[in-house]
Amino acid sequence: MATIVNNKNEGKMYDTHALGNGLKLMEHSYIGNNYVNYVLSLLEGKENRLVWLCDYHNPDENTKLTWEKCVEETEYDKSVRIEEYKYFVINHTLNVYIDIKKLDQLEEDNGWTIHPIPILCNSDTQSQGGGDFHKEDSRRASWCEHYIEVTLDKPSDTFKDVTEDCLFTE
Repeated sequence: MATIVNNKNEGKMYDTHALGNGLKLMEHSYIGNNYVNYVLSLLEGKENRLVWLCDYHNPDENTKLTWEKCVEETEYDKSVRIEEYKYFVINHTLNVYIDIKKLDQLEEDNGWTIHPIPILCNSDTQSQGGGDFHKEDSRRASWCEHYIEVTLDKPSDTFKDVTEDCLFTE
C-alpha cells in the first residue's frame, strides 16, 4: 500500500481496496489508475517520503518503516485527483523528474502504460514485494523513502529528466 512517511518514520497508508483496486502491485500500477492518481495528488506541491509498502515487507536498508508504525487512512475524498497525463513527478532526493505525458507517449503498444512510481517506491527489491513484476529489474525500490513531489509545471533545469529510464514493460 502506498504510504506517506513522516519525520518520525511513521506512515499514513492508503488502502487500494478503498478505491476499488487490487492489492497486488501490477493490479494498480498503470498511468490513469485512480489509486495511483489519488496518492500522487496528495503530493501535489508538497514533497514527502513515499513508500509503496508491500505485504511481505521486512524493514531493511531501503526502509526502516514497519507495519506497526503505519496508520491506515480511512477517509478518502474520491474527487481528489491530479490531472491525468499532465504532471511531473520530482524526486528531490536524486534531483530528477519523470514527465508522465512523455512517458505515456513512449509506450509503443498504446496499451496500458505502467506507472513507474509504485515500482520505484516499492519497499522490497525481492520478488515477493514486487508482485508480478520482474524481480531482476534493478530499478525496483530505488526511490523507496525518497522525497517525492508532484507538480503540473515542468521542473527547473536543475533537475534531470529521467523519463526514458523509467519506462517499465512487462
